[in-house]
Amino acid sequence: MKLLSLAKLNLYLEIVGKEPDGYHQIESIMQTISLSDKVEVEPSDIPGIFVSSNISSLPIDERNLAYRAAKLFIEKFGWVSKGVRIILEKNIPLASGMGGGSSNAATVLIAMALMCGVDILNSILLEIASRIGCDVPFFLYGGTAIARGKGTEITPLPPLKGIPVLVVVPDVEISTHWAYKNIVLPLYPFKIPSILLNMLSKNSKIDIQELNRLLFNRFASLVFKIPKVKEVKEILESLGIESISLSGSGPTLFSIQEDKEKCDLLAKVLREKFNLRAFSVEFVGRLSGV
Repeated sequence: MKLLSLAKLNLYLEIVGKEPDGYHQIESIMQTISLSDKVEVEPSDIPGIFVSSNISSLPIDERNLAYRAAKLFIEKFGWVSKGVRIILEKNIPLASGMGGGSSNAATVLIAMALMCGVDILNSILLEIASRIGCDVPFFLYGGTAIARGKGTEITPLPPLKGIPVLVVVPDVEISTHWAYKNIVLPLYPFKIPSILLNMLSKNSKIDIQELNRLLFNRFASLVFKIPKVKEVKEILESLGIESISLSGSGPTLFSIQEDKEKCDLLAKVLREKFNLRAFSVEFVGRLSGV
């Protein structure tokens, strides 16, 4: 079975507290986008879990979230054969704040669930997703959703679809651990504004300028100071892009656009003139087959 494994952006991300185990509590609005990896999951007559990828540096053992997803699924639900083969075709930049590894893990869970007749939103499957990583449960839902707690408490919203977004990934890796260690926790966290929730809860046309105005990421003040991120942000501003947001703990920058042709042109200029990893993508709902 072949499935698309979608990337995500954080339209809103605030740290609202810290739990006794050291994990931070967040409030976030996540959105899947059309940038995706491809994941193939097939039964194997050879016992074991076998992961391969087009990225040679990517771990293919238990350090890989897709491997862990398959292992935990088999432990809970069994499997249709002696082993499982997973092929990852990676297009989402690694360590970019777009959740590529978490998305791959969720996609493996979905594929195995479909082949075994397990409900994708089965409570046990959601528990497995939470054990793998904080972003994994969101990817079982896809589309537009609020994530609370450690990021594992998901409340779906009406999906935003077809809205163009310019995505640019600076050439620097930012450790999530480093970001949480260095961020100054707010004394008075910002709850998700009711005006933003009201906007996203309606099925009417979205005001892009208003949406851009309401986006927020607690890590932006920290990550925008990193030289390579700052440099890319300044390039975007020089092209007249005023609304620039951060996904996750970075380094991915994005700007929601009103016009798809303009978004395509901006991405082309950023790739060809500035040699940047730039993508013209769209908001999408759940993942789908290849």
